[in-house]
Amino acid sequence: MNEESLAKLRQRNLDSAGDWKRYASHRRQATRLILEAAPEKATRLCLLGAGNCNDVELTALFKTFGEIHLVDLDKAAMQEGLQRQKSGIQGKAILHGPIDINTDQAASQLAGLGEFDVVASICILSQLIDEIPEDQREKETAVPLAQKIRRRHFDLLAKLAGEKGNIVIANEAVSSDSEPRVATCDPPQLGPLLVELAMQQKLFIGLNPAVLALDLQTLSTDGELLTSPPWKWDFGPRTYAVCGHTLKRQA
Repeated sequence: MNEESLAKLRQRNLDSAGDWKRYASHRRQATRLILEAAPEKATRLCLLGAGNCNDVELTALFKTFGEIHLVDLDKAAMQEGLQRQKSGIQGKAILHGPIDINTDQAASQLAGLGEFDVVASICILSQLIDEIPEDQREKETAVPLAQKIRRRHFDLLAKLAGEKGNIVIANEAVSSDSEPRVATCDPPQLGPLLVELAMQQKLFIGLNPAVLALDLQTLSTDGELLTSPPWKWDFGPRTYAVCGHTLKRQA
């Protein structure tokens, strides 16, 4: 990650550190996805791009997982996020950072952790794709670059999950900045709206939920792919439409 992207990441974490209450609905949805992906007798969870942990309810996750590994480039954000929720945590939280998960070296850096029952990526892929330099963001150039980033991220998820671990990924598909109806439509209409925007090629580059689902399915020949209805994420200045997918390879 270049210095400009690193500065943006740290500033993003600082700016959102106080948004715990605002993220409540989004956090419930993301936490639900992870808990529903947990197999019977699950013990180990890895959360990539954990940041300040505003996306997940650690106290709820520790009721299922005895050991949670948090991975991020911004270690200070993880430490502050863990401290914010620490009073209700009854398990073991292990922090890994600074680790840039948007590099080929991330897999080797995390190889010693072993395999996990669940590996989760919650709204981090968009940040990785956002690292594409400004002068390369023309659509013809950006699409293959986004595909490369997405493939590397999915490969990392697969390596950490091993042959049997379940994988959870959730990502923003579009925001109210470019499509105001994201903020105003009723929740049941969010899915049809995303289909409409996908046909018009108005979703974020590299984050079409249907394409993500297809890529996720390629990680397992016999896994069950589950797609959650999209939900809204109140980010303050804007509202995001978020879609979640789960690849279940063990019950």
